[in-house]
Amino acid sequence: MRTFCLLLLNRVILALLGRGRAEARQTESAIKAWQSSLQLYRELARAWPEVYRPYVASTANNLALAQRDLNALEHAQASLQEALAIERELARARPALYRRRVAAALNNLGLIQRDLKALDAARASYEEALAIKREFVRARPGLYRLGLAMTLNNLGVVQHELHDLEEAQACFEEGLEIYRALARERPEVYRPYLAGILISLGNVQRDLGAPEAARGSLEEGLEIYRALARVRPEVCLSEVACALTNLGSAQCDSNALEAAQRSFGEGLGIYRALARVRPEVYRPYVATALNNLGVAQRGLNALRAARESLEEALAIRRELARARPEVHRSDVAGTLNNLGLVQRDMNALEEARANLGEGLEIYRELARVRPDLYRADLAMALENLGTVQRGPGGNRGKV
Repeated sequence: MRTFCLLLLNRVILALLGRGRAEARQTESAIKAWQSSLQLYRELARAWPEVYRPYVASTANNLALAQRDLNALEHAQASLQEALAIERELARARPALYRRRVAAALNNLGLIQRDLKALDAARASYEEALAIKREFVRARPGLYRLGLAMTLNNLGVVQHELHDLEEAQACFEEGLEIYRALARERPEVYRPYLAGILISLGNVQRDLGAPEAARGSLEEGLEIYRALARVRPEVCLSEVACALTNLGSAQCDSNALEAAQRSFGEGLGIYRALARVRPEVYRPYVATALNNLGVAQRGLNALRAARESLEEALAIRRELARARPEVHRSDVAGTLNNLGLVQRDMNALEEARANLGEGLEIYRELARVRPDLYRADLAMALENLGTVQRGPGGNRGKV
C-alpha cells in the first residue's frame, strides 16, 4: 500500500502545488466579488425587499462557504446567520418555497459552528435542519434522501464529539442505509458518501467498545477511498489519509501496533504532501498523524522515534493554538500528555513532570468550562502525572 500512495503522490503533487495556490487565490477573489455583490443586493433590497432579499440571503450563504474555505470562521458564521435570518422570514410567508433553503442554511451554519467548537449550537442547527428534511422526504423520498443522509451524518459527527455515542451510532446507521441504497443505483456518484459515513460509524463503534465492528467499517471505507483515489487522487487522497488515521486508532485499540504504525505512517506521508500545498488546511492533520504515530511508537517501545514524532506534533499544535486557542488547546494538552509519558519511560522525569503538569493545567481550565467533555481527560492527566513519581518501572499511564 505504501507503493500505491507514493505513486499517486508522485502523480499529483506538482499539479496540487499549482492548483492549491490557484484555488486559494480564486477563493480570495470570490470573497471580494461576493462581498461587492452582497453590498449591492442589500442596497437594492432596501428599495425592493420582496425582489432582492432572496438574493441577499443566497449571496451571504455563498460568501460564508468561501470564508470557511479560508478558515475565516467568525466572518463565515456572521454571513450565515444573516442568510438564515432572511430565509426564516421568507419561509414564514412562503414555506413551500423557502423551507428547504432554511434547512440548507442551518446545515451550513452547523458546519461552521462545529469548526468553532460550538458543539451544542451545531447540534441544535443540525437537529432543526433534520426535522425539516424529514418532512420533505416523507413527501418525495426519491428526491430528498441524499440531503437527509448528509444531515444525519453531520449530526452524528457532532453527537460523537459530545460523547452521545448511541445517538451518533443511530444517525450513522440510518444514513448508511440510505447511502448503500443510493450507491447501488449510482455507484459513481454515491460511493464517496458511503465511504465517509462508514468511517464515521467505525469511529463510534470503536468508542462504544466494538473493535471488530469498528475495524470492519473502517476497512470497508478505506478500501472504497483507495479505489476512488486511483481515479481521482487529487480529490480523494486526503480521504485515504483520514481513513488510515482512523483505522490506525482502531488497530491501536486491538494492540495491533505494527499495523497501526504502518497506517499512521502512510497517512502522515500523504498529509505532509498536502500540507506543502495548503498548510492552512492540512497542518492540523499532520499534527494529528504525528501524535497518533508517536502513541503507536511508544507502544512498540521505539521511544526515541516516539519522542521525535510527539515533539513535532506539539510544535505544530502550539503554533495553531496561538492563533485559535478555543479550537486547538485541547489538542496541545493531549500531545503534552503523550510526550510526558514517553519522557517518563525514558527516565527524563523533570521534562515529563513539566509536560504532564502543563497538560493538566489546560485540562483544568477546559473542564471548568465544559466538565461534560473534559472531566475524563482531567482525571487521566492527574493519574498520569502521578505515575511520574513512580519512575519508568511504574504504571504505563493512559493516552
